[in-house]
Amino acid sequence: MTGKQFASAFLIVAMIGAGRALGGDAEKPAPGATAGLPSATEVFQKAASAVKAVKLYSYRAEYTAEGWVAEFVATASGTVRVGQQSDQGIERFSCQVKIKPPKSEETLEFTAGSDGDNYFLVDPKTKMVYEDMDPGVLGSQSRNIRRVVMTELGVPEPFSKELKTEKIEVKGVVKVGEEECFEVLTAPPNAPELTWFIAKKDFLPRKLTRRIKNEKEEVGTTELTLSEFVASPKDVKDPFKVSVPDGFKKTGDFAP
Repeated sequence: MTGKQFASAFLIVAMIGAGRALGGDAEKPAPGATAGLPSATEVFQKAASAVKAVKLYSYRAEYTAEGWVAEFVATASGTVRVGQQSDQGIERFSCQVKIKPPKSEETLEFTAGSDGDNYFLVDPKTKMVYEDMDPGVLGSQSRNIRRVVMTELGVPEPFSKELKTEKIEVKGVVKVGEEECFEVLTAPPNAPELTWFIAKKDFLPRKLTRRIKNEKEEVGTTELTLSEFVASPKDVKDPFKVSVPDGFKKTGDFAP
């Protein structure tokens, strides 16, 4: 290599290095991030801190199913309150819920919940109140009742699974109702793909979508959307206490 060739090669290498120093690498988003947006890890960390700082939530819930899962999964809606779990890890929630089973025109209505010690279900159709420490007291509709409950709001370590998942990504910013939210995808191995919608203003969740494939690779989705969302509602006394309406009978038996 001649002296002139060496000098030219050195100049090219220097220019490449200078380009990197001026921001070539800095323009690349952090893992799990889209350019101009925070990383998914940052969003989930802030969301975890925000959720743990609140003792009680109230909201209106809409739970829907689409695609192949709609043939098997009920839809549900209702008003919900969620608190932090008890020291024994028992959930605290109460809800007035309407459930529409799949392939049915019937709508079921219940009031149900848990105060951290006992679970209860109030059935206005039979005028019965069921209460017991065993969650089985909620009966055959237990899973459908819980569809309106965003359990992440009450667990001691929210979003811990998401933070341990390798594939997490902020896809963008979208509106849920009137709330601007970070759309955060998480794809754990051998599990449904989840998309969380975390509000920009307070880092609290407003929607959760699950994307599920069956053995035919057909895609089905379920979606839990929160509206009329209030963190730390005022003047709420005994939010998880069961009450027995006039003319109702209380029992420790399990609901059917």
